Amino acid sequence: VGTWGFSPHPRLWKEFRAWAKVKRRYSDYYVPGILPTSWWKTFIRTRRAHTMWTQRMHYYVDAVRPDLYFLYSSLPGNRTLVLHHKANGEHYNGERSLPQQVAEEVDLVFPKNLSKYDWANKEHEVYATLSL
Repeated sequence: VGTWGFSPHPRLWKEFRAWAKVKRRYSDYYVPGILPTSWWKTFIRTRRAHTMWTQRMHYYVDAVRPDLYFLYSSLPGNRTLVLHHKANGEHYNGERSLPQQVAEEVDLVFPKNLSKYDWANKEHEVYATLSL
């Protein structure tokens, strides 16, 4: 769900930033069926929407550039590539705990066929065949 480790292509990031600069209204970036939308609604009520660029990116990919997608890792043993340390700050104020561990070793073998899933985790199609 989080953006830790998010690394868009520079061209895509520039396009997104240009779009976000023009579209400044904060209330209409709803993407049904994803957890960050409920966070977004809370941020709007508490006047903190300006601190959550991620919901705008979700909306951008979902509604403006549906030809794009996010690639999420799913590692064995509930391991992760990056970790939020839950330090108190702008978006977190609570008990510091680390429910996951960072993977120390990652086997970078990608499947030959990648499946595409919607926000509800329903498989739609084989999205791409990788030439390895």
